[in-house]
Amino acid sequence: KEGISLICDGIITEKLKDGERANFLEALRHEVDRLSRLIQNLAGLAKMDLGKTDLIRKSMNIEVLLNDVVELMSKLANKRRISIIKDVPSGLPEVPADYDKVMQVIVNLVSNAIKFSHQDGRIIIKAWMEEGSLKICVEDNAMGIPREELPRIFNKLYSLDTSSNRSSDGIGLGLYIARAIIDSHGGKIWAESEMGKGSRFFFTLPQKSELCKASNEK
Repeated sequence: KEGISLICDGIITEKLKDGERANFLEALRHEVDRLSRLIQNLAGLAKMDLGKTDLIRKSMNIEVLLNDVVELMSKLANKRRISIIKDVPSGLPEVPADYDKVMQVIVNLVSNAIKFSHQDGRIIIKAWMEEGSLKICVEDNAMGIPREELPRIFNKLYSLDTSSNRSSDGIGLGLYIARAIIDSHGGKIWAESEMGKGSRFFFTLPQKSELCKASNEK
């Protein structure tokens, strides 16, 4: 609010030099992006609490979606000198899915990977077909998650709290909603991690789905 007020009052234009103005506006943009993701998560949480998980299923091209994710997250990653690598073979078949909601899942996973990574880290996003489903993995070389915490990370409002990584949106809200989104697609989501060696988050999307057939008949 303070930043927006300063803009409205013209103080940024009058008081800050060009470089300072650019840095201030960039910081403000990142904060707006963070709050936007938080609001999106809270809105999704409210719908889930009301028993609503509406999906708009269409044929989804995972290569196109991942290109959009990388473009969206690259500025935040570059600011922390974290590289995002896309490892996707060409020609993967399309799957029936809600593009925006699957994108929300991957953005949440990448956001968490960035938040818990050290500078000069790397994030790899992989996708491949396996046993009739599209399988996606977001892998990082961050600090990792304690083994005893893994069963709880998808719980509602669970937050992995560390002394160096605290955030008001937490890790748990996004993961709880991600699980609900993937469940509603008939897929599965899980994580593997080892302290000091990073984490890998996986989820699957069925290539053929009775749920998709039912939604198309409505």
